[in-house]
Amino acid sequence: MTIALEEIMAEAKRLPARERARLVDELLRDLNGDPHADRTDVAAAWEAEIERRAAEADSGQVDWTSHERVMADARALFAAARAG
Repeated sequence: MTIALEEIMAEAKRLPARERARLVDELLRDLNGDPHADRTDVAAAWEAEIERRAAEADSGQVDWTSHERVMADARALFAAARAG
């Protein structure tokens, strides 16, 4: 480690925890790029997924289960697990 880097590390270690966390975040973003910078690919993937699910629902390919039924089934499963 160079003297300059050792000095920077020593100085960074004296920072409050919140500022050290921010420093780490900034350094990682610098190395890896900001993962939130370009979310258009994620948005496009979700749009396609929404369209696919809507088409399945419209075509009748999906079996619908009511919220009440799902919750009743979940409660029964948890009760059975607790009973052992």
